[in-house]
Parts: sequence; C-alpha cells; structure tokens
Amino acid sequence: MFKDRKALEDVANEMDLDTDTVLSFYKDYLRLVKMDWLFKIYNDLNKDFSMFYYLYQRIKKEDE
Repeated sequence: MFKDRKALEDVANEMDLDTDTVLSFYKDYLRLVKMDWLFKIYNDLNKDFSMFYYLYQRIKKEDE
C-alpha cells in the first residue's frame, strides 16, 4: 500500500490499524526503500566492496 502511495489514513482504514501502528509500518517501509537504493548501488559496482567503501569514504570526506 505504501508503495502505491496510498494516504496513511487510507492504509489505517483499510487495514483497520491504529495510527501508531501505521506510522511504525511506514517508518519501516521507508528504511527498506533506502536500503534498497543502497543495495542497488552495491550491485551496480559488481559487488566490489573495496570500491563501494572507497566511494563512501570520499563522500564522507567531502561532507566535512
């Protein structure tokens, strides 16, 4: 339902869940989506962890 961008109140009504539960599920969903993005980058690098780590360090250094 979150993937389909349904409104949170619609999710609560359709699933018959309280607000806190829906928000908890939504928070978990957002974490998974971000992890999916990270996993796609990792796969694009052909599982070359050293390159992945190097890029991470460069980004982190630029952020300082």
